[in-house]
Amino acid sequence: MDFVRHFKVIEDNKLIGKFASMKDLLKAVDKIINPKVEKEPKVPVEPKAPVLAIEDKSSEAVTQSTKTVEDLALDVLLQVEANGFKVSDFKVAIANAIGMIEENNEVVPFDVAM
Repeated sequence: MDFVRHFKVIEDNKLIGKFASMKDLLKAVDKIINPKVEKEPKVPVEPKAPVLAIEDKSSEAVTQSTKTVEDLALDVLLQVEANGFKVSDFKVAIANAIGMIEENNEVVPFDVAM
């Protein structure tokens, strides 16, 4: 039954006559239909330095890192990609977040089709 069901795959890949048994032929068809995909291990991306240094209670001074806005933007985009999100989806989300801040925390949806 599997031979008939997957005959088009067998024919397209010219598998007829290449195997000694039907069992071997159907194993080859199964490998074509359901390829084994090896997953790459996800490596978590850790930030290089904090955006703001933690306040030292022993002294009155609060220090800030020398990170630029561009560095912060790059770190955020690396986190977006490391977590498997699309940059295009992130653009919509960040536009909505900016809209909320600019409109006194009211949600102002960003229309992609504009």
